[in-house]
Amino acid sequence: MSIIDFRGAQLVLVFDGTPDNDLVRRIESIFGSRDPGGDLGYGGTREDTGWRVRAINVKALDQDVLTTAQHSLVAYITSDADGRSLALPSCKSKHGLRDTNAVSVVVRMNCMPVDATTKQKKNKEKAAGVLDGAGDWEPAVRRDFVGLWLVAQAIRLVMNDLEEKDRKLRLFISHAKLDGVPLALAIRGQIAMLGALSDFYDVEDLDQTKDIELQLRDAVNQSTIIALRSDCYDERPWCRWEVERAEEYGCPVLVVDARTRLTHPASSLAYASSPGVRIPDGNTLRILAEILRLNLRTALARRRLQDAGAQVSFIPRTPSILSLMQACRRHKEGGLTESKPLHIVYPDPPLERGAWEAAKEIVANHSPCGRVGTVSEFLVLQGAADPDKRPLTGLTVGLSIAEPENLAAFGFTKADINRFIIRFSETLLGLGARLVFGHDWRHGGIMEMVSEAAIRYRPLSFEKSGKDWSVLNLVPWPDKPALEPWRRDQIKDVIQVEEAGVPSSADDWRHFAHMASGAELPKPPSSESGDELESRWWRACALSHLRVRLNDVCDARVCLGGKVLPKSENNPGGHSGWFPGVIEEAFHAMSIGQPVFVGSLFGGASKLMAQALEKNQPPKVDIAEDLMIPRHGIAPLSPAEWWAKCEKVSQPSALADADRQRLNQTQDMEEFLLLVVKGLMALPKASKK
Repeated sequence: MSIIDFRGAQLVLVFDGTPDNDLVRRIESIFGSRDPGGDLGYGGTREDTGWRVRAINVKALDQDVLTTAQHSLVAYITSDADGRSLALPSCKSKHGLRDTNAVSVVVRMNCMPVDATTKQKKNKEKAAGVLDGAGDWEPAVRRDFVGLWLVAQAIRLVMNDLEEKDRKLRLFISHAKLDGVPLALAIRGQIAMLGALSDFYDVEDLDQTKDIELQLRDAVNQSTIIALRSDCYDERPWCRWEVERAEEYGCPVLVVDARTRLTHPASSLAYASSPGVRIPDGNTLRILAEILRLNLRTALARRRLQDAGAQVSFIPRTPSILSLMQACRRHKEGGLTESKPLHIVYPDPPLERGAWEAAKEIVANHSPCGRVGTVSEFLVLQGAADPDKRPLTGLTVGLSIAEPENLAAFGFTKADINRFIIRFSETLLGLGARLVFGHDWRHGGIMEMVSEAAIRYRPLSFEKSGKDWSVLNLVPWPDKPALEPWRRDQIKDVIQVEEAGVPSSADDWRHFAHMASGAELPKPPSSESGDELESRWWRACALSHLRVRLNDVCDARVCLGGKVLPKSENNPGGHSGWFPGVIEEAFHAMSIGQPVFVGSLFGGASKLMAQALEKNQPPKVDIAEDLMIPRHGIAPLSPAEWWAKCEKVSQPSALADADRQRLNQTQDMEEFLLLVVKGLMALPKASKK
């Protein structure tokens, strides 16, 4: 399967009335598609599931909603006791929809609790995809259980396309009998209440007349492990054995840190490579939320590899030393050491500083041409890359990703954009690229999160190329970096923060404006000048100058979102340039033949640019009329002049026509990221700057 065939996955919540915003927020948090401030306690990991959650009224249901993603789970949330009236076939007929691959379930939220005599009927309904959201669970946790149940249905949807058709996800509860039984029983109770999972609990599921070790091996191999790490857990031989077998078989593992001591001895068990969760508030639902997210992420990764026909060794989490060694051993036992290199693949994000070098060394000692990388990396490369280097080493990429005015219309929030920037940054840094931003730097802002990623992914040793930073951040005039000098000095070897300044020569101005013959070079006003139009004009000049400087260091540029309307008294959140900044940055790059990756994913200015490139005509944009008037003998280039300037330059074909069209049109963040990486892979790997 080509990566352009992967259109992502989505959960569509279809309400028969006004959407229940609290339910939507909880489901989003449990799915990991969004972390609404962390107040619900479920969106705690950096990795999301890859599922987009959308909430609409049933009257808004149309064909486009159902076909946006490759995997669509449609949940009809109804207060009608006979929720079947909202089932997908009747909705298709009512709204004139064509056949789709969407799978539907019905959730009845307001029906009355039922007595024990109807439990069997309810269980049959639940298996058929009809959930009585009010009958089983008390109101305080009802919405949480609905979210967990929907994640389980999403896993089932993906797994039905794999080998495990119609099989319930099984959870192996690994615990120490000395101090872990109460917590284990509490989790079993939650699993039983949810009704969409099965569990393995040794006391009830082991046949004492048969080989115990063989039964445990089979159980571990067919389960996801919940390791209840109590104070005694690491010391118990069978607990250690279960964790080691999970490593051997490559099973997903969630570590529940239930220790009460303040100090602990070192452990040789591979906990660092598995996600973890704590429940100091006693909320065991957080354990189920995290284990379901882990499995949904794993199932989707496996599905993508299977669709691509990949013959790889898949590890469902960040590889540990033991899991790498086991993968090498299985490869050797299969007799493939010489005939076929070992390719170990694991879910995103990439391995961090030091871990990648160690993993590469382990694989190379076993299979000299072997590779270890993420699912995204493998789908783009299909294994064809130098295993001794991160594949984007030497490239410098500029990221121009900003919030547009109409973001909500595309089903996203500002938090989604920030998460995407971090995801993008981690991927490119993990593949060896350097990143360049033109942001202001604020405490708690996106650049602080990017800087943390840069430190995690900085290679152990740099090639001496004259620039040893991983991230360059240019701050536009008149802003100042909101970093204390000691902090800037502390991170200078990884993150370079510079003030972009203003044009200081005639050549500087001619990069983006006409200068009248004999005009004197103007000087920027002081902060006390009081001339608002002059200050705004200089701000626009400074932004254009910053974009020129970005081109000086970048090999390629990515443009997404961005404001469309100029800043004004009635629109204080608009852009501050001559015209939309994302479009101007694309123009600057295109005018010198630099590859530009533009998409309509978040709407805004980049969508206008993507449409312009599709139609081969200048983008129709709103310009700041008062700023475009010549001033000091200087007149900025108009969008039409920029377009004509770009047309004179041969644009590099980093992507094939079909891939470029998908890049411009896709509404899936993961697909956009993969297509950009694919295009970057096609560029020369030695930096030209």
